[in-house]
Amino acid sequence: MRFAARSGRSGAGPDSTTLFPPKAMTEIKTVGVLGCGLMGSGIAQVCAAAGYRTIVREVSPDLVARGRKGLQGSLEKAVERGKMKPEERDAILGRLAFTTDVSDLAGADVVIEAVTEDLDIKNALWTELDALCGPHTIFASNTSSLTIAAMAAATARADRFVGLHFFNPVPIMKLVEVVRTVTTSPATFASRIPSAEIAASVCGTARVKWSTALPGFCAEISTPSFRRMVS
Repeated sequence: MRFAARSGRSGAGPDSTTLFPPKAMTEIKTVGVLGCGLMGSGIAQVCAAAGYRTIVREVSPDLVARGRKGLQGSLEKAVERGKMKPEERDAILGRLAFTTDVSDLAGADVVIEAVTEDLDIKNALWTELDALCGPHTIFASNTSSLTIAAMAAATARADRFVGLHFFNPVPIMKLVEVVRTVTTSPATFASRIPSAEIAASVCGTARVKWSTALPGFCAEISTPSFRRMVS
């Protein structure tokens, strides 16, 4: 499992790559997922597959039903292809719960957001959850176009707010980027937050450290055109 580190110097390339062995996150028991579309359902699947109780929230019963159907279909395909045993599929489904009520995520140890790319919508959810969740809960956004700092500022836990970029299709892609901002506390970032552990325990994953959040993905930043843009 590779964890790449990037310094905070503008335009600088990766300054170190370190390998870390997987480590159990026994203190994390429940993961909340906001959104059950293409990305949200995939994130929920890998969370549940990693053994976490996973609560998925959508805005309406129709979207809940659609997301549940898509997730079940993904698991069925894995069984049909011999990638998963029927009993494993059943265990994953047993760890999943679906809701339209944001308050059902109040007991989550980490909340991963994968809703529409609208800052006002995201921040309204973060503000509501900030009042509902305990102070230990880590917030993570899967956004690909908005800044993590702009969302963290909508909460009273900017030090416990990170970006978490999964790649599609989530259950197959062996990569997730963990993005910190200038307000993310060293303790939060050094905690090997469970989302990286979740993906690692399922398929192996890359965890990418940032001193400050930049637009786009690490895979894009490796290209010459992106390096010229930020240099």
